[in-house]
Amino acid sequence: MDINGIIAKQPIFYKDKSVYGYELLFRSSEQNLALVSDDTQATSTVLINTLNTFGLSSLTQGRYAFVNIGQNLLMDSALEIIPKEHFVLEILEDVIVNKELIKRVEHLKELGYILAIDDFNFDSKMLKNFEPLLEMVDIIKFDIAQIGHKNLKQKLKPLKRKNLKFLAEKVETYEEFEACKSLGFDYFQGYFFTKPLILQKRRLDPSKAVVLHLISILQNKESSIKEIELEFAKSLNLTINLLKYLNSTHISLKHQINSISHAIALLGCSELIRWLTLYLYANNANNIFTKTLLEQSLFKAKFMSELALSLNYKKEFQEKAYLTGMISSVDTLFSISFDEIFKEIDFEDDIRFAILQKTKNLGKLLMISDLAYKGDKKIFPIFKKLGVSNLRLQEITNLSHEWAAQNSN
Repeated sequence: MDINGIIAKQPIFYKDKSVYGYELLFRSSEQNLALVSDDTQATSTVLINTLNTFGLSSLTQGRYAFVNIGQNLLMDSALEIIPKEHFVLEILEDVIVNKELIKRVEHLKELGYILAIDDFNFDSKMLKNFEPLLEMVDIIKFDIAQIGHKNLKQKLKPLKRKNLKFLAEKVETYEEFEACKSLGFDYFQGYFFTKPLILQKRRLDPSKAVVLHLISILQNKESSIKEIELEFAKSLNLTINLLKYLNSTHISLKHQINSISHAIALLGCSELIRWLTLYLYANNANNIFTKTLLEQSLFKAKFMSELALSLNYKKEFQEKAYLTGMISSVDTLFSISFDEIFKEIDFEDDIRFAILQKTKNLGKLLMISDLAYKGDKKIFPIFKKLGVSNLRLQEITNLSHEWAAQNSN
């Protein structure tokens, strides 16, 4: 099924109330709930949603993104995939500081990451635990609701050093904001300014993205066999299904097909594209409209390719027309807009323009196939203008309906 990307963001302000950055927060539902059982999984979800689903720039508008980093993720080299120019790594308050972790933090600092300690308080155990990191971090976050204001100025004084910034979070009132400013805090976060904003976005299921990306690669005549094989390697299920299909349908072969390169050589790119488009629909059986959408897509694909043949377009264009018809309904199938699909999958411009704008020759064929599928009488003057007879129109329509019926069961 298609997946909802959910994330929350809460701005962090300078003293003058201009935005310094945003804390990006894990949310398990639209109800502003953060049911976190595994901080590594929660942060990983936040990062995937940030970098893949929403896009960093759309979430932060060029400001810093604050993310929580637990013990395991902090020690994992995978953390370094995060662009250091745009993120602040908030080391969670329950992290246990030891020699290995100190070396790791030193390394991250050398790489140029901005580091913060989250939810710092003046408990003696916490002070002792984090003491080795206090000279390395750039920001210390204090939960004002937890530590209160009493004797806070005296408590903060030993921590003060050049370039170390203090961030007051859970600032609830104007009075608290003013008090924190007078105590020397540099950054501010809390309900006084704004609650976390919940954002939700549909993203394409990775298994479907692989199929669409493969179709895009196969359509590109310059793609290599190696490139196609590498893309197939991302989906074991897809590879197994293709090999099963070929080994069951090509029964006259002396040897079984056991590699993607063999499958491509046998099928050819055009036939492989056709199989992949059918696989998209077959692999989405939970959608109650799948059969109708498949029939509609098959009709349009066949209609467009046959009309392209009648108009004396080259075989390459006929194949492209078929592909355009086949993918013309995947937005409805996946419940995600083509704008979002085309951000993830790089189809050729004329296919994108045809689907999004119904422009150029391919777009006109798609528009005509829509009319034909609906049985709209507007199609007759269009065919007359194209110089195609009503008899040929009837032939193409009947052929397309037969094709859709034969291939949708």
